[in-house]
Amino acid sequence: MKFDLSKIQNLGIKKIKDIGNQGWTRVEFIEQVFKSWIVKNELLLIDAYEKVTGETTVDKADDNFNLWLVDYIYLDVFCKTLDNEHLKFYTKKIYTNS
Repeated sequence: MKFDLSKIQNLGIKKIKDIGNQGWTRVEFIEQVFKSWIVKNELLLIDAYEKVTGETTVDKADDNFNLWLVDYIYLDVFCKTLDNEHLKFYTKKIYTNS
């Protein structure tokens, strides 16, 4: 699946830092950033899912939609964004004892 990264909206470094300051564990922090990123890009992601699957109505609680987000969007799209770079930076800063 080709995804136009120019249409993606990043959360930004301030939002990611704010999420990191909420006391999450490392895994929870990464999950919360990804969930926030999904919400910010919800319409674009739903549109992409509908095009790929042919479905005309998407239930955001549907397991198939959520698995698609993890399988196709997290690695193929999110990891190529500036938000991912910020996430890696703050994960190291918050959770590394150095």
